[in-house]
Amino acid sequence: MNASKIVWDWLYSVEGPIKTSIWKGYFEDIRWDPINLNRVNNSPMEFARYLMKNPDKDKNLHITIPALIWWVKNTFGEKDMHAINEQTGCYMPMGSHTARYASICAMWYELSGDKWFKEEAYRHFNHATYMTEPDGIVQVGHNWGGEIWFSDGYTDYIRHFMEGLAAVPEWAPSGENHLLRSSSIIPI
Repeated sequence: MNASKIVWDWLYSVEGPIKTSIWKGYFEDIRWDPINLNRVNNSPMEFARYLMKNPDKDKNLHITIPALIWWVKNTFGEKDMHAINEQTGCYMPMGSHTARYASICAMWYELSGDKWFKEEAYRHFNHATYMTEPDGIVQVGHNWGGEIWFSDGYTDYIRHFMEGLAAVPEWAPSGENHLLRSSSIIPI
């Protein structure tokens, strides 16, 4: 049996995160967690992204993707704000995590046509834009005192906006040419 089959079987097993919602990931600021108390939003959201780009991997995509989105919203959504907290061990809203959630909602809207997900994406993208300063510096979040994390602010954050605009092209500025997505190399 190959490694990918082992992992895939585990993901959907009764012990796997699809059934248990024990979505974990590595964050250097969280110590050893042998009893699985810490949860993260990025693992289920990036798994949802993978499934949407590879829909043949899950015959129940119409159930799995909304379930992942709703789990993240209910577990990490910041009360009274369209923002997503990073993890249960660091429960603070952050721009890149909010943009990730928004991009997944936008992508699911593109595939499903369900307008609730488009509105959810719009509201969360809107909130995430407040993390970008007028000079282009992207802060971690509103409660971080201007702290900047390069990977979150300049790789994840921007990629999430790009995926969201590709999923909902009418959000791109009108009257201009925009290449929002390509499945091949674009010659210059």
